[in-house]
Amino acid sequence: MVGQARFHSIYSHKINSLASFPNGDIAVAGLVQTGSGTTAKGVVQRFQPNGNRLWTADFDSINAYDEIYDVTVSPTGQVATVGISGFLGSGVSTMISYDGSTGAQQWRQVYNPNTTNE
Repeated sequence: MVGQARFHSIYSHKINSLASFPNGDIAVAGLVQTGSGTTAKGVVQRFQPNGNRLWTADFDSINAYDEIYDVTVSPTGQVATVGISGFLGSGVSTMISYDGSTGAQQWRQVYNPNTTNE
């Protein structure tokens, strides 16, 4: 890797996952704490190999704990993440798709194995 960039916040932050784009860019995903340690927002960022940040996207359920656990990049450059949204110990699994070029959220789906879409 040629460059280096920091995943930075004035609060605690954590990187959980990295993924590569077909052109060599890197997706970084994790969380940034937004309060006293009980609230956080999930964050995904795209960096060029030289460390330049191209975009940052987050999901933030107000007064809740949101975290991205894993990120993947499709062969066409689309970004998909999985994580949790809610309160510590009682959150729901969340899947989010982002436009790989802009970081714009395309869709968000809560996963609940106890319900069906019949």
